[in-house]
Amino acid sequence: MWAASCLASCCAACACDACRTVVSSISRRSARIAYCGLFALSLIVSWILREVAAPLMEKLPWINHFHKTPDREWFETDAVLRVSLGNFVFFSILSVMMIGVKTQKDPRDGIHHGGWMMKVICWFILVILMFFVPNEVISFYESMSKFGAGFFLLVQVVLLLDFVHGWNDTWVGYDEQFWYAALLVVSLVCYLATFVFSGLLFHWFTPSGHDCGLNTFFIVMTLIFVFVFAVVVLHPAVGGSILPASVISFYCMYLCYSGLASEPRDYECNGLHKHSKAVSTGTMTIGLLTTVLSVVYSAVRAGSSTTLLSPPDSPRAGKPLLPLDGKAEEKEEKEQKKPVTYSYAFFHIIFSLASMYSAMLLTGWSTSVGESGKLVDVGWPSVWVRVVTSWATAGLFIWSVVAPILFPDHLYFFCKTESVYTQIVNVLRDSTEQSIIPGLPDDLALRCLAKLSHGHHGALECVSRGWRDLLRSADYSCFKSRNGWSGTWLFVLTEQSKNQWVAYDPEADRWHPLPRTRAVQDGWHHSGFACVCVSNCLLVIGGCYAPSVSSFPHQKPVVTGDVMRFDPFKKEWRMVASMRTPRTHFACCAVSGKVYVAGGRNLTHSRGITSAEVYDPVADRWEELPAMPRPQMDCSGLSYRGSFHVLSDQVGFAEQSFSEVFNPLEMSWSTVEDIWPFSRAMQFAVQVMKNDRVYTIVDWGESLIKTRDTDEGEWYNVGSVPSVVLANHPRELEAFGYGFAALRDELFVIGGKVLKWEESGAGRFDIVRLSVVRVCNPLDRPLNWRETKPMCIPAGGSIIGCASLEESSLP
Repeated sequence: MWAASCLASCCAACACDACRTVVSSISRRSARIAYCGLFALSLIVSWILREVAAPLMEKLPWINHFHKTPDREWFETDAVLRVSLGNFVFFSILSVMMIGVKTQKDPRDGIHHGGWMMKVICWFILVILMFFVPNEVISFYESMSKFGAGFFLLVQVVLLLDFVHGWNDTWVGYDEQFWYAALLVVSLVCYLATFVFSGLLFHWFTPSGHDCGLNTFFIVMTLIFVFVFAVVVLHPAVGGSILPASVISFYCMYLCYSGLASEPRDYECNGLHKHSKAVSTGTMTIGLLTTVLSVVYSAVRAGSSTTLLSPPDSPRAGKPLLPLDGKAEEKEEKEQKKPVTYSYAFFHIIFSLASMYSAMLLTGWSTSVGESGKLVDVGWPSVWVRVVTSWATAGLFIWSVVAPILFPDHLYFFCKTESVYTQIVNVLRDSTEQSIIPGLPDDLALRCLAKLSHGHHGALECVSRGWRDLLRSADYSCFKSRNGWSGTWLFVLTEQSKNQWVAYDPEADRWHPLPRTRAVQDGWHHSGFACVCVSNCLLVIGGCYAPSVSSFPHQKPVVTGDVMRFDPFKKEWRMVASMRTPRTHFACCAVSGKVYVAGGRNLTHSRGITSAEVYDPVADRWEELPAMPRPQMDCSGLSYRGSFHVLSDQVGFAEQSFSEVFNPLEMSWSTVEDIWPFSRAMQFAVQVMKNDRVYTIVDWGESLIKTRDTDEGEWYNVGSVPSVVLANHPRELEAFGYGFAALRDELFVIGGKVLKWEESGAGRFDIVRLSVVRVCNPLDRPLNWRETKPMCIPAGGSIIGCASLEESSLP
């Protein structure tokens, strides 16, 4: 007897020591895994008590105080709800305690990552205490759990959509043929699995000889969503990817199957009822395992900014017993000031919602354990929850691809490729943060963010709600504007874009669509305008609006003097002061912070205009200049050595080899001959870089790039625009209609078109519009061309407008 008592004492001591060892071994790296394990333990306890606790609970007077003892299923449900309530209270308390934790130096950081023995004991005590609360409290919790579980399902859908869009963006971002092929293969596999799955659903859940109209409706609706997804993402206006559509299609079909499989086992249209009855224990096990995996993934994914197994940027859990020197202590103290890697409060909120969700699954979303009394997640409430979740998933996905088209000026500007679901998740995750960057003063954090290019704003806005609000605030724009931190931009308008400009950020190597400009009338295209960047803004000046089709000859074009200004800080277009004289195809350039225009033509001066004017962007005012000696039409402007040069499109011909030059200091015009012998090319074919180095393209069939020696005044060849190679064409092709720009000491050749001739010799050809962008450093000889990111949809083809913005400090 004594030996048995000693053996029992030793076993108990060993068990306690083993538990203490396991709990103490949970480090910062594995804390989230431990919370997931604790939650999985709560599900196992709920399942066990659901099966064995009913006889005991029938004997508890504060639970079974009814005149007539309820059915066994009532006690099973009550046991699950009481364990779930204990779990909910435990994680809710932790969530409240963790509000406002920003750095690892906060004492509550140690509570979150340590004290596991005490946490397990507290969790166990809370679960036990829940069996002593009145039935009214449990009934109220059951009602609230339906709403909490619904919200958790919404979080799951948001996470799935975020994952799918992120997956697509990652593969597309590689910009390699292998990943495009992988994207296509995965999409085809998902679509094939979707349609095969739909056939099986018709076979299983619409048996012949029975009226199964409801099941048929569910399956057909899901197939309609599948086709709608494909049509929407392949629409030219959307230009989406087929991968997210295929994955979401398969997931919606899976949700449809999950809903149909949850129908009551005695329902005549449930073709799986015989198999499910035969293996009810296996069904329960699979259902419980699926619940655990789903809940754990959602909690970790939504509650953390890093992956589950990735090591956070944090110090070790414990201090060394014998530090070697003072530097180790100093280093550890410095590491403790690091910001936390995820929001602890929101992490525990997700587990609280997951507790409600798991309770609903184990009780069949009703006051009984499912209509069969044996199976997990069975009954008509489960069916409708799954089906409605499928419809909500479809609606959110369609909204994600349509919203950038419907509201280009709002949420999706400059972050079109970013997932809106990532923004939602991170807004919820970081709702407790107060400072801009934890651990840094706000003024220093503001300077750090303000120095980043606008091309990164889409990603920055996805970090937290605080960052999103800051980046969209007027104070942030004013701060960047005051310091001249506009970034470097290349603005392009193409024939394909329907008056929507696109912007290239070389720092982020990314193209972004700008909000659409307003035309005189819908469907009219804009041409003959001038575009120039001044005071860290883009100006689109004058031009001609004409109908896009010639079926209305009575509609005459409209020549305008309107000026539209795009502010990259506020990310919006605004009308500013108009020119005094409406004009189109005129000369324009920026000299010493002011915009000079001259020449051109309009409806009353079809043979050229002599007037000139200057625009002050600070005062927003136009002033008249002395008229040119002779009218100029179809001309272009050039800023060279502090003067305004008006280049006629006839320069280079013997009868008209001159250009007009305006000196702003002397306020006078002069005629200069034989300086620009290589014109009559494209409107944007002359660019001036630093040290007054001028580059131009002579597009006489060779597309030669020439430069002018500033001292000697002579021109010589630098190289040529590279030919275009098409994948399905045997020879290289010469492009035309491309844009030419100088940006950050490099030359850009943008877009254009090529004529793809048929090999049959029939004389037919196709026009291929290009979105490719090629860049070179003109000082490297021979020219070494490279390709950057191609223009984003719908840009491509001939370049109508092109202007470069170099960051400069404002006065």
